[in-house]
Amino acid sequence: MSEYSDSSNIEKLLVRLQNNEPSAGSELIVHTLDRLKKLSRKMLHNYPGIHSLEETHDILQRLVLKQ
Repeated sequence: MSEYSDSSNIEKLLVRLQNNEPSAGSELIVHTLDRLKKLSRKMLHNYPGIHSLEETHDILQRLVLKQ
């Protein structure tokens, strides 16, 4: 999925959320968590020294708890 289509999907979900569509909020959360998982995997791939200390779900959990 390209950055443009990802941004386009987020924009559509935000419009749906503004229109009070019941499923839009949960879909936005799922989409955001998927994106964070991908970014976490990419970070671990780019920094192999971290991978021995952290797993993708550890990084994702820390990001979620920080908010």
